[in-house]
Amino acid sequence: MNPYKLQAVLGHVRSRGSLPTDQFGNVLSPDELIAWFELDACLNPAEQAVVRNELSLMADAQAVADRLGTTPT
Repeated sequence: MNPYKLQAVLGHVRSRGSLPTDQFGNVLSPDELIAWFELDACLNPAEQAVVRNELSLMADAQAVADRLGTTPT
């Protein structure tokens, strides 16, 4: 995936604040996040796979930050 495109997508996601959660407070799955941010409309399947992995890493970082009481950057 074009690294500039990836950075633009991740920047867009980060600009929206914390990742969205379900009714139990769990971050949505990477597939749900792709749909939530409407990335399925602008990324091809290979790009979605890369972004899905990045979203999973972001969700892990957010979970740790929440446990530590901090905000991820």
